[in-house]
Amino acid sequence: MLEALSPRELEVLQLACTAEELSCKGIAEKLGIGTRTVESHIRNMCGKLGVSTRTGLLLTALRWGLVPT
Repeated sequence: MLEALSPRELEVLQLACTAEELSCKGIAEKLGIGTRTVESHIRNMCGKLGVSTRTGLLLTALRWGLVPT
């Protein structure tokens, strides 16, 4: 069963899927958190969604409607 993403993970995911395709540093600056925290959120989301790369994460999020297209 797919584990639910936390509200903060969804925020990170939405910023990662923007037209600007923000880097971890850019996402961290927008959310006022550390770069390592963003990296941790991305790693956790990959595990929850069963993917191994950020690209896979973004494609899966789009496919499942977790982020607007």
